[in-house]
Amino acid sequence: MAAAVSINDTSRLPENVLELEGEDFYRFTKSISGVLLTEVLKVQNIDSVFIFLQTKDIFEIFKYNSITLRDLKLKIGFDVEDGEFQVKHGLKLQYEYLSKLLKLKSDQKYIKSSSLTYEKIDILLQRYPFLLSLLNFHENENIINDQHEFLTLLINTITKNLSSANASRYRYDNKIKSFAVCLYILGGKTTYEYVRLNLPGALPNLTTINSLIQNNDDNLTEGEFRFNKMAKYLNSFGVRHAYCAEDCTGVVRRIKYDTHTNSFIGFSTPLYGGIPSPTHFKTDSITELKLWMDQTEKAPLLNIHCVQPIPPPNQTIAPPSFVLAGYGVSSKYTSLDILRRWLFIHKNSIEKNVRILGFSTDADNKYFRAMRLMAGFYASLSNFDIHVDSCMFSIQTGSWSWFFLRRDQLFVFMQDATHLVTKLRNRLLSATAALKVGDKYITMNHLQELLDNVELTRLDHGLTQSDLKPTDRQNFRSCLRITSCDVLNLIARDDNSNGTYMYLKLIKFIISSYIEPTTSIEERLKGAWTAVFLLRLWWVWLLLVRLSSLPSFSTKSKKHNREQHFVTRTAFFSTELNAHYLTYLILLVQQKQLPADVLNIHLFSSQTCESTFRNTRSLTGVFSTVINYTVEEFLRRSRKLSILNGFKSQEKSTSLLKFPVHHKHISLNTTRNNQNLIDISTLNVENVVMQAYQSAVSIIENLNISSLLKKHKLFDMNALSEYLHNHLRSKSKLHDNLPLFENATDDSDSEFDLDSDDDDDNNSVYSKSSGSEGEDDDDDSMDNEQLKTFKTSFGGLNIKDSVPVEQEKSYFKIKINDTNKFLHKSTACYLFTKDNNRLSADRLSRVIQTSKK
Repeated sequence: MAAAVSINDTSRLPENVLELEGEDFYRFTKSISGVLLTEVLKVQNIDSVFIFLQTKDIFEIFKYNSITLRDLKLKIGFDVEDGEFQVKHGLKLQYEYLSKLLKLKSDQKYIKSSSLTYEKIDILLQRYPFLLSLLNFHENENIINDQHEFLTLLINTITKNLSSANASRYRYDNKIKSFAVCLYILGGKTTYEYVRLNLPGALPNLTTINSLIQNNDDNLTEGEFRFNKMAKYLNSFGVRHAYCAEDCTGVVRRIKYDTHTNSFIGFSTPLYGGIPSPTHFKTDSITELKLWMDQTEKAPLLNIHCVQPIPPPNQTIAPPSFVLAGYGVSSKYTSLDILRRWLFIHKNSIEKNVRILGFSTDADNKYFRAMRLMAGFYASLSNFDIHVDSCMFSIQTGSWSWFFLRRDQLFVFMQDATHLVTKLRNRLLSATAALKVGDKYITMNHLQELLDNVELTRLDHGLTQSDLKPTDRQNFRSCLRITSCDVLNLIARDDNSNGTYMYLKLIKFIISSYIEPTTSIEERLKGAWTAVFLLRLWWVWLLLVRLSSLPSFSTKSKKHNREQHFVTRTAFFSTELNAHYLTYLILLVQQKQLPADVLNIHLFSSQTCESTFRNTRSLTGVFSTVINYTVEEFLRRSRKLSILNGFKSQEKSTSLLKFPVHHKHISLNTTRNNQNLIDISTLNVENVVMQAYQSAVSIIENLNISSLLKKHKLFDMNALSEYLHNHLRSKSKLHDNLPLFENATDDSDSEFDLDSDDDDDNNSVYSKSSGSEGEDDDDDSMDNEQLKTFKTSFGGLNIKDSVPVEQEKSYFKIKINDTNKFLHKSTACYLFTKDNNRLSADRLSRVIQTSKK
């Protein structure tokens, strides 16, 4: 029927077609498109042209199973093999024909009603000069291109909406809605309302915005791992390899009710085999909630897992990280729990055709032990065989005495280099260490002398007194300043500062090897192993030298030992592991097991988690001083971040919404792939490592340790490495015989004779929790879900006499003074909260850890 008539012929339509409603509208559709299409419209109450044109797809409702629609569904279509419902092709064509006719008629009416005489046009141009500018703008065809497409759309939206007398009929394109959501997330409620009120007709109201956010499917449920969404996110970039990071941060210990999952969030999530139990705290009993509030630990920490996609060669900008899971925890979990979690992530990712290459953490003791156990790095995990996994990596190497890592690995690991260098800085500033190498001391006094030198200004060294402040234990910017070329050149002038110079060079090598994005692969490898050999030479010298020749530094709690003159155990092993796994990745690329893109080492860190924590804190309103959050608030804010990252990831394809990029990131993005321009296959790893050893030897030549090493014939790279390897193997006692896939209560992991007390001994997961302060609220007595109170009215509290049936799950049914009431679960959390726990708004107060006295 429709095929016999021109699709643009609106003569078949009655003049008043746009005004038809109810039965008149249905008689019209029946005459044009038939009975079936009219039934589809009737069942959805689409009874006017206006509603018809606002409906995107009238057949969308038939995707869902419903008894009411079952008979009509059989008439208009059929189910295909994959389970999807397919509408009959002829009926689709009838719908498309009717839609086009009505849209043409609507456009014709708009054009006709807006036709103007030349006289009126002249009057309007004189009265509103901006119309002339707008005409000139659109007349220039060279300007109207993709970069102004959104601007054109915005102007069109404003003019169309303002031409409507009824604000309730304002309509917005999906791209306008996307822009509005981004503006709301980036600027907050106040900024959004300011723009919306001053640009009438441009943006939807807050109710619409909140609805768009709530209906987004990027919800993060406590304890749930979003593997399906992760796979979809990575596929949007054409990526199947990724790194995973895990980290914790302190949160406000407060219980909140989540209406989305009908669960209570803020308790310490139970771990079963290391895996968190999603939405564990659900109840319809107010008595049970009261018991939880009194006896169950409230989570002092938020633990998150972030997945960092490895960008393919055709992308110059690394995709934003993806928050895989988040949940509240305490410190009561073991290294085996962590291993079980990593294996769980690995298994489920493989099922989604995503290979998680490895994991990065902040060098916390439990994560550190888990890495060593899985890597077999002077550690043993007796009851687990990595060879049973078909995804295991295996490399071929020469007879390298300096390479201590097992050739077969399931994962690659990387201790976050930002945390590593801050640990090294903290050791330098520590009051419990007396670092010495050869006849030279390593001390902050050499840096203090630069600040105290009246002949030097900040233009010469760039330092401030806060850079030497030992209490600021996470000051990475200080690490950059104390290792700048200016500082190193000034330190090198004084022979007595040679030890400090070596130490600062060590930190600088780690920064350039793992953090700087523009460092070439060869320079990364050389710098990483130079740092390793500096520590090996230093530690072996300490093992050989007489303890009596070292300055005594004993306390009541510690005996004088060699470890007091060396870096911490964590820093030593982290430096070794990072260099080994960097080499391991290079060999995997050379042996064609992985693409060269995995060598974007600066992406392999736990800074993805740190960035997520910072970004969620920044989503606080501009007039609010509260930057900390509860677990529930983090989950809610992370939804906004996911939405924002989704729009950013579509930026290149849509070319409509533009996001600002910091000038430093612009320069980094343009040079990110420079490191992969060299042919990795021609890189001689062994030669680069030998050059690294020679570089380390040249740095320590003025420290007077070579004579002792030569005396014991350990000044050769191979002899030195073999000696240290035998020493670590004989002293290491890190092992675990407990079954990996059964519940375990603790790790068995006594250590070798490097100092077990880290200068960052407060860097354990537990230390990130914060103290609390608050006042006790009166606790109303309650028995058998009854509340007694002297109050008769409950203004400000969500307590009702009745609620709609669909909302009952969000309420407790209780009796207050023997009267049946509905108490909202959020209100119940408020009533049973005894302490108003807080975290300091100051970053230092959250993370500063005082040294042990």
